[in-house]
Amino acid sequence: AFPSQKPRVVSQLTADLPSLRKALLKLAEAFPSQKPRPQKAPWSTNMKEAVAAAEVWMQERGDSFVAVPHLLLGIMASNKKVAEALAAQGLPRDLDKLKELLEKRIGKRPIESASVENTYDALEKYATDLVALA
Repeated sequence: AFPSQKPRVVSQLTADLPSLRKALLKLAEAFPSQKPRPQKAPWSTNMKEAVAAAEVWMQERGDSFVAVPHLLLGIMASNKKVAEALAAQGLPRDLDKLKELLEKRIGKRPIESASVENTYDALEKYATDLVALA
């Protein structure tokens, strides 16, 4: 199941989150499963490749932690089926374009905290935009 918290990074890159969620759940149903579920499941080759790609971008940016934007890029780079599903929902398939959009979203500052996602949109969460109200 997907987390109930709105995925901020993805929501700014695609407008149709319900359709995206539905497409990803459909893909997840096609993955092999086991009942009862094992206590610890080994990482799949796709998962390893996605995390490795995420770590490369993390290092390129000079970040200290792998965050959601890194993982999104890693998934797009390593899993063609998931990348196609994400692209069908409005995310750019071109990795350079996706990097550019993610850079706009997370800024140029390095990610130095394991909870960096909590700092996104801090102004929107804790302040009132008087310009928007005018």
